[in-house]
Amino acid sequence: MYTEIYNQAATEFMLKTIGVDNVLFASEMIGGVQAIDPDTGRWYDDTKPYIDGIDWLTEDDRYKLFHGNVLRAYPRAKPYIEKIEAGKA
Repeated sequence: MYTEIYNQAATEFMLKTIGVDNVLFASEMIGGVQAIDPDTGRWYDDTKPYIDGIDWLTEDDRYKLFHGNVLRAYPRAKPYIEKIEAGKA
């Protein structure tokens, strides 16, 4: 399933409904929706703060959302991701 979510409540609902283990999180800045959310003052595409703002997520949950689930789904990406994280890509 692919979805785009542009608010905090929908992000939390998705994670509670499908579960952290089943979400591959991605965020693009100023991509498909080139407008600013009047409620937050941020670009609609700036979705990482929705994850950051969920206080019930554990550090392990956050790792899964930002790294672990992607590596589980695409294990061949691991060497490239490690280069990026080490500042060598």
